[in-house]
Amino acid sequence: MNKDLIEMMERDGSVHVAWSFDQIKKVGNKKFNLKRDLVRVIHRRLVETKNNTEIVLGYTKANFKLFANEQSIFYAHPFYKGHDWYDWAMVHFEEKDNLGNSFDSLYPSRLLGFISINGEREAVVQCSLKPLSWDEVEKNFIQEIQLGTKFDVSFVTVPIESIVHPLCVFPDIGGSLQKHFVVLPSRNWSRFFGNQIICS
Repeated sequence: MNKDLIEMMERDGSVHVAWSFDQIKKVGNKKFNLKRDLVRVIHRRLVETKNNTEIVLGYTKANFKLFANEQSIFYAHPFYKGHDWYDWAMVHFEEKDNLGNSFDSLYPSRLLGFISINGEREAVVQCSLKPLSWDEVEKNFIQEIQLGTKFDVSFVTVPIESIVHPLCVFPDIGGSLQKHFVVLPSRNWSRFFGNQIICS
């Protein structure tokens, strides 16, 4: 990433990507174009840092350990196995109330990409409009969420360590493009259905 490319992004929101694998197949192939919002977030991130960063490394796959030392793999790819593939995760944020007091929140988020700037590993995410308590998902089995669309608020970079755990999310087919549903993961089903039997 250099000054010329940043100016190009400011003009048309696009950027040339040097793919490390299958370069011949991917150059000029529109299927491998990066999401416009991802490019805009990287541009904003570089402008904010105001340093001489010349290279931004991007990754379409992240593989790391989360809770209970379990290995988790996340994809954020414009064209993987025939279509775009953007995984979801619960992301931890530290927010402040009107009095300036800090509090923790968890937001269901779509992962748009993984980047490294000056050695700092980050994820580019699109967050839901509101935080979601995991207790609500455990109680209701399926929980409706709305993705945020305001660029300055809902499209952000977060440290990789902010990703808490993967989510199973599906869209509201035939409904709003921003409406989705978070589903309780299968490892929690036995407890959920057991509680239903006891309550009955």
